Amino acid sequence: MKLNKPVITTLLIIILVFDLIFFSFSLVCKKLTNTKNITSIVMNFDLKKNIIENEMIEKNISNYKYPKEIFNNLDKKEIRKEQNKIINALITNESEIINEKSIEKIIINSVNIYDKKNKTDSYNYSKDDIKQYSNKLSYLINNEYKSLYNILKRVGQNQLLILYMIIFIIISIIIYKFENNTMIFIDSISLILYSFFIYYINNNFYKIFDLQEYSKYIKLHSLDLDFTYIICFILGVVLLLMYLVKIIHKTIKMNKIGWR
Repeated sequence: MKLNKPVITTLLIIILVFDLIFFSFSLVCKKLTNTKNITSIVMNFDLKKNIIENEMIEKNISNYKYPKEIFNNLDKKEIRKEQNKIINALITNESEIINEKSIEKIIINSVNIYDKKNKTDSYNYSKDDIKQYSNKLSYLINNEYKSLYNILKRVGQNQLLILYMIIFIIISIIIYKFENNTMIFIDSISLILYSFFIYYINNNFYKIFDLQEYSKYIKLHSLDLDFTYIICFILGVVLLLMYLVKIIHKTIKMNKIGWR
């Protein structure tokens, strides 16, 4: 495939590739932080499992300091209430996402129910661990997770997605002016390859970024990018067919001239 302006076109194609990469990253961030995904992550968080697998708590359960059954009576209604608070606080960008005392209260109530039923004193043995766990979880949510959410939210804003699409269109038009029909081929191949790239990201995102360990506590879903990669693939195939039709038409026309 001969290019009319090889240096300029190659440079523009490289910019085009980077533009698609940035667009993909922005799109993934948008999907990760949309209300549906955040609600699914927060509402499916397995608090009990997370408590039991806390390093200190797990160690003290193994050392028979207290049984893991003390966490069997976590109030689901209270947990649900806190989960809704987390979702609303994230969406409205509040300074505090979750209160440490709220987590502590839910866990202590479970321990007290166990002690009352079994006439034991597990609370005195577990209270320090519960406090430490509640402090750690609230710190992670209010600081690290909130900061990460806000960064992803900014990167995935609609304005950036629109900007990347405009850049793609402008560069495509410029290359088309230089290369004419060759640009149709370049765009078609780019979109087809991009559709496979998005398909891979959609189904392997958590593997790529080594986030599968979190599946122990939450349900990880695909990023719902099906519409994006299907549309890109269809557009790519249509453009490729257009290019092939033009090439065939041009070849037939030249052969007719040759026969004359």
